[in-house]
Amino acid sequence: MVRITAIRNWIKNGCNLDDLMDLGIQVKRYLPINEKLTLIHRILAYATVESDGIQSINTIYKHLFYEIEMVRAYSNLDFSTVDKLRDSEKLDDREKYGDKLIEYYDMIKSAGIVDYILGLIADGEVQFIKNCLEEQIIENNRVNNSIAGVVGGALNRLIDRLPTADEMDGLLKSLPSIVNNFDPKILANVLDIVKFNNPSTVKVSRDGK
Repeated sequence: MVRITAIRNWIKNGCNLDDLMDLGIQVKRYLPINEKLTLIHRILAYATVESDGIQSINTIYKHLFYEIEMVRAYSNLDFSTVDKLRDSEKLDDREKYGDKLIEYYDMIKSAGIVDYILGLIADGEVQFIKNCLEEQIIENNRVNNSIAGVVGGALNRLIDRLPTADEMDGLLKSLPSIVNNFDPKILANVLDIVKFNNPSTVKVSRDGK
């Protein structure tokens, strides 16, 4: 693996692309299908954004993470220094992951390493990934943004807000106390106000008849 420290030293010494292979960079000629699926999934996971239940692709993120994940999947550049933040048990570390990953990308992109590696990947491999990516985007949009998909997403968000079993149990246990302490005068006053504003809607007298 080519570590970040080696890349930083190479950049410090002048970033001569003719000497880039001296770092030991290797590029795979073929990526197994399961790794291709993982690659496409990662790109879409980072590039998909949601607003008001509608999912769409952020084109900047799509381009950014296409290059990042292609370099990650096809070359032997070491991402472990960055990935350990993503895999950390500490929330603070995980929140730093995106910024550190983009910082790493900016470093190798500005030095010409990203374009160099992408240029070494076989055309057939690149075309296959791009075709699958575009077809998956179309399919995801069809499914996620259909009426059923939008309604399903809304229901899931509603379910997330429902009380848990313990919370519901506590609510049920508290109902007798609420009913016993309820003041009938409050209901009578509310009914008077409603009847005053719209007499046709209230036909219940104070004695409940």
